[in-house]
Amino acid sequence: MIIIWGWRAIRKVLGSGRFFCPQCGGDTDYKHLALRRWFTIFFIPIIPLKDLGTCVECSRCRTAFTERVLDVTTLEVFAHHQGLANRAVVAHLVSLSPPVDDTTVGEGLLALASAPGVRDGYDGEALSADVSFFADPGAVAAYLRPIAAEMTIEGREEFLRRMIVLVARLPHAGPSAGLAIEHVAAALAVSPAHLAGIRQHVQSGAPAAGGDL
Repeated sequence: MIIIWGWRAIRKVLGSGRFFCPQCGGDTDYKHLALRRWFTIFFIPIIPLKDLGTCVECSRCRTAFTERVLDVTTLEVFAHHQGLANRAVVAHLVSLSPPVDDTTVGEGLLALASAPGVRDGYDGEALSADVSFFADPGAVAAYLRPIAAEMTIEGREEFLRRMIVLVARLPHAGPSAGLAIEHVAAALAVSPAHLAGIRQHVQSGAPAAGGDL
């Protein structure tokens, strides 16, 4: 009788979810796998042998990655955080430009109309509620931190450009609003010299050149 024996790697699914796949360049599903080599007879696993470790496998391209890939924020979550940060800063700037009337609320909504991650249906009532909450600069900083490390330089420039334009359009904006822009820039790791360049770019009327990712 001929005995067919050998080795085979068996995969065990530890979990699954959504992640940003560097190979696909977008959000997709993944499986978290544990691999172990088994001794087989007639292709049947009999004896567990070496533990081969764990990996994260993309369900679309089947590429295997280390677990560190899960530390990268998904595009969906990043867009959500962007929306919250945009709302926080716009509401704070509006709060620094009293009275919070139809004109200032309208300018705030206009600034958010082109902002990524802001949900459909966000209206004046929602902005007025945000103005009350984000009058505290500490609350604003808490919503900026999740996106600061994830944004590109172009994204930070566009974010600040949008806020600088808003302050210029608010009818009652004072020095405190300009100072708030400086605090936002610092939270996004944009230097004072870089911020001055962005302000000059906005004042010159040049179109935006960056994105928000």
